[in-house]
Amino acid sequence: RGHFRGPSSAPSFVSPCMARLHRILMAVLGGSLLLLFCNRELLFPAGAAFEDVPVVLLDHVLPTWATTIEFLKVDTQGFELKILKGAKASIARRRFRYILYELSPWLMRRTKSGDPLELLQFLPNAGALCFDMMQPCTHNRLPRPGEPLEFYLQGLDKGHHGWCGGSNTSVAADDSIGPWEDIMCAWLDESRGGVDSIDSPAQ
Repeated sequence: RGHFRGPSSAPSFVSPCMARLHRILMAVLGGSLLLLFCNRELLFPAGAAFEDVPVVLLDHVLPTWATTIEFLKVDTQGFELKILKGAKASIARRRFRYILYELSPWLMRRTKSGDPLELLQFLPNAGALCFDMMQPCTHNRLPRPGEPLEFYLQGLDKGHHGWCGGSNTSVAADDSIGPWEDIMCAWLDESRGGVDSIDSPAQ
């Protein structure tokens, strides 16, 4: 549904790593521009040529015979919320046992791809139990609040609450990616949730 504006050809000055990524087509709900990164460099700078490519939802492409999908990983450089919204019906039907996604609040704002707090709330509102996995190196070191989610996000969003190898770390204001965390979600009680629960606010 809709279209994604994708680069028509890789610029000649991109690195080999970036050039290898050029042919990857990622389906994003809403037709927004997707920025791909490699070694913290923008894959396609401003001024690159673009062409329309089809956009599909996960709900529309997952085979009907796959009633249970053990694991879904979503790492789309700030567009995780759009991807998950494209799988809303599958999430409501409990097709996924586990979902791992990357939370990158700075990228979400820079690409105007959604609200980081809405992403944090999305799967808990669907009945999932979620926790972060970035240890021993993390952008949001312990101790940190687990609830309310607004406080958890604030700690990550500041970019000054990191830790790695026994040292405190900060993220530079001009960092192309910013602070991020891997969030794992699982459904432990199959009786919870449903389509309506995804739309209700997190407590």
